[in-house]
Amino acid sequence: MAQRVRESVFVRISRRLSSMRHHGAFAALCVLLVAAVAGLAVAGTTLASGESFTIERLQRAEGAVDSGKTGGSSGDKLAGETESDAAEPDDMVIVDVDGAVTAPGVYELEQGARVADAIAAAGGLSPDADTTSLNQAAEVADGSKIYVPVTGSAAAAGSSSGDGSTASAAASSSQAGASSNALVNINAATLEELDGLPGIGPATAQAIIDDRTENGPFTSPEDLMRVSGIGEKKFEKLSSLICI
Repeated sequence: MAQRVRESVFVRISRRLSSMRHHGAFAALCVLLVAAVAGLAVAGTTLASGESFTIERLQRAEGAVDSGKTGGSSGDKLAGETESDAAEPDDMVIVDVDGAVTAPGVYELEQGARVADAIAAAGGLSPDADTTSLNQAAEVADGSKIYVPVTGSAAAAGSSSGDGSTASAAASSSQAGASSNALVNINAATLEELDGLPGIGPATAQAIIDDRTENGPFTSPEDLMRVSGIGEKKFEKLSSLICI
């Protein structure tokens, strides 16, 4: 647009000068004037283009700086989140809860959870639960099984008398101190009853209770040898005094 205006002005001035050729000095002056005006116009256009180009370059540079800051901030944040996630410890354990609980099954608990926490995760104890020999304060281990006995489940079937009463091994084990012939049920015996067996002290008695709590009831008297501290020789002394 500016170029067209300059060309139009130049044409008009040229025509004007053509009609005034007989005035030599005046014509020369006009030529100089036209040249000066054209020069100023070209210089102004060049300056304006230069300023526009400079402003555009400055805006692009500022945009690149802002983009770099934003990208750096996002990168730092992502790196921070990754380090935080990598530093997070694996503090969960998985246990199998079975027996007299509302909802038996496999549950995920926090590290350091107790048997009572596992029972709570399984919906709590059922009405027929027998917690006499259950150590609910024991800490659970990853991959362990927690079995809550059902009342009467450990009692062996006895003989039925005429009045319908049944003599059970559980009843006999509870009277172990009164009768030397009574057998101790290793699935239902208390700490005191187990401690009364030959070669079994308080520590081993507690180990027996912890084992049946974490791994379930013993399926045979020989299973008692899976408890630390009870070998074949000690079991031989106990075999005639225990039952399941």
